[in-house]
Amino acid sequence: MKKVFVSLLALAGAVLLAAPAHAVTYQFLDDTPPDGVCTGSGTNVGNSYSCQAQGSQTTSLTVTAYSNTGSGGTFAAAKVGDYDDGTGNGDPEFDQYGYGVTTGTETSSGGQHALDNNGNLEFFLLSFNESIALTTVRAGWIQTDSDISVLAYTGSDVANAVSAATSSTASTLLNTGWDLVQNYSDIGTGEININSQAVSSSYWIISAYSNTFGSDNWSMGNDYLKLTKITGNFTCANSNDPSCDPAPPGVPEPASLALVGAALLGAFGGRRRALKAQKV
Repeated sequence: MKKVFVSLLALAGAVLLAAPAHAVTYQFLDDTPPDGVCTGSGTNVGNSYSCQAQGSQTTSLTVTAYSNTGSGGTFAAAKVGDYDDGTGNGDPEFDQYGYGVTTGTETSSGGQHALDNNGNLEFFLLSFNESIALTTVRAGWIQTDSDISVLAYTGSDVANAVSAATSSTASTLLNTGWDLVQNYSDIGTGEININSQAVSSSYWIISAYSNTFGSDNWSMGNDYLKLTKITGNFTCANSNDPSCDPAPPGVPEPASLALVGAALLGAFGGRRRALKAQKV
């Protein structure tokens, strides 16, 4: 009976720690459901896009862009652009290239309106309202090469994840709580799997490839792409994000508390009946 009781306690603990998982999909296309609606906050440097995940009423995302054009090579705000391929065929899966990045000094020619590493290093900062393990990315347009770097914030000071990124240079970013998940080469325009480690975070960076991130030594200056789609899963595994703490320490959520209580009452009831049977 003691073993059963211990097992029930372990199960109760698992119930308290478990978090429901759900998949999320964002397609940066024509702002039309069911692919996930994104709304822009303007068309100038420093703008953002706010997105609702496909099929999810709880997971939201804000997309911003940065380039290392700040003082001393720090990352400064850039512009997120939503680019159409001009075909006008009406199919949201193919009639837009997706999101690109421009700074105040770039033109729209030569791929400079893409996420690129020509002259300056550019990245998208993805800010979710809950902890997400990204699973795939897709580019809708590429030029020359299409290498990317994917980073996640895994530090303890999650509230300052954005400022940690924007006050850093490419060479210091990985010292601020941001970690390289992996560099991915030649992603093309197909959907690719990423994050085999299942890292989960509320803050992600998808950057044009930089050889300052990790030990890969690929060519730079010729990677151009526009981001069309990302997918992921809400999960608290491999995450230290505050969104994974739905209740203060020591205060379980009501539903979980009820399940734990039922398990413990069952255990005590069974043990009491067994003791009575032994006395008879």
